[in-house]
Amino acid sequence: MSGQVLKKIKGGLLVNIGVNVFLPASQVDIRRPPSIDVYLGQTIECSILKIDEQRRNIVVSRRALIERRRSQQRES
Repeated sequence: MSGQVLKKIKGGLLVNIGVNVFLPASQVDIRRPPSIDVYLGQTIECSILKIDEQRRNIVVSRRALIERRRSQQRES
């Protein structure tokens, strides 16, 4: 799924995929970038890592998607 990066918040980014979700800084890329500010305003691809119904938040990862694509490329 893809979403628009709205703003930088404590520990990561706020991304809108229809609802606002949290993208931790550690899940932005395979190696943590020096500044995650470059992603502000961009549309990025991500996958859902965790849905916490009690706290009513969703955690997504761009890193998991990149790693999955890399492993598929290695296999082919």
